[in-house]
Amino acid sequence: MSFAVKQPAPGCVLVILRGELEVGLVHDYAVPALASPHCRTVLLDVDGVTYLDNDSFYALLALALKARSQHKSFALIGECPRLHRMIYRTGTAAYLPVQTSTDEAVRSTCLN
Repeated sequence: MSFAVKQPAPGCVLVILRGELEVGLVHDYAVPALASPHCRTVLLDVDGVTYLDNDSFYALLALALKARSQHKSFALIGECPRLHRMIYRTGTAAYLPVQTSTDEAVRSTCLN
């Protein structure tokens, strides 16, 4: 698993995840971004995620719900077929919105 953190717009944190996503890594990389008082939006780029299990999925869902409870925006970016299937099967698309590109996500969530 590798990751990078960027700030594509003021108040917007982009966490780029690559490789196998494990539940602990969601907490290690995304939760600190959400905790920042200057952060209004957390974007997770999952395009390069090659594997995730149920625990990782529910960690992402918990992160999205935490963002919502803090009145912050949250979105996933990219194609991760297993993740998309899990979102569909669990009916959680309203909590785990998926954007096709970073530019689209920044425009729709960070620049509003």
